[in-house]
Amino acid sequence: MERIGYYSTNRNLEGVPGIVPFKERVSFKEALFMGQAPDEGLFMPNRIPWIDAARLHVYRGEPYWKIALLVANKFLEGEMAFEDLKRAVRDSYNFPVPLEKVSPRRGIMRLDQGPTASFKDFAARLMARLMSCFLAPGQQLHILVATSGDTGSAVGWGGLTYYAGANMPFESFLSVSLETAHPAKFPNEIKELLGFEPELPESMKAIDSRTGEPPLQMVAEYAALKEYLLSRC
Repeated sequence: MERIGYYSTNRNLEGVPGIVPFKERVSFKEALFMGQAPDEGLFMPNRIPWIDAARLHVYRGEPYWKIALLVANKFLEGEMAFEDLKRAVRDSYNFPVPLEKVSPRRGIMRLDQGPTASFKDFAARLMARLMSCFLAPGQQLHILVATSGDTGSAVGWGGLTYYAGANMPFESFLSVSLETAHPAKFPNEIKELLGFEPELPESMKAIDSRTGEPPLQMVAEYAALKEYLLSRC
């Protein structure tokens, strides 16, 4: 079967100032290292692999990492060796992920059990290990984390601890972590505290110059949202 490819959600976005639709389909490795598509879109798989319900039932009661490996291998089969993927997934989810039952057929999965108590630990830890698998021996990668919440800390911590653990004792590893957002996102606070208005970067000026369509109002129903999103693809 053909490998899964990844496309930009903005590939059909024509006539928007500052946006050049990215029409190419890329591999998982390319999408992983690009992060965001060149047209500011998100990368999405061109197909969703199927997992039979009977096979999923076999994993009942198994640890989270085994189920995650089953799903991840469906997406990455042919892109990386299974044993490398297994090691990355097992190392990423080496903490319990409990299910708390709220009714006979409903439960809540606790996504706050990772090292930073953020749900982003689930993506960040695996992302760091997958990047390491694809990098050549000795190759280093600098990652700029952009966030206004706990996302950046989870991504930064996931990458840092993995790199430290793979290269030297963690106790002797020196790092500097700055968690912030661009001051232009908070002009009123900056002016009040520092006495000047922050200058907008070119990328934010381009966003402000887009007129686009007026805000859309729709009924609060899933079917209506689904129909709208499909019409925009």
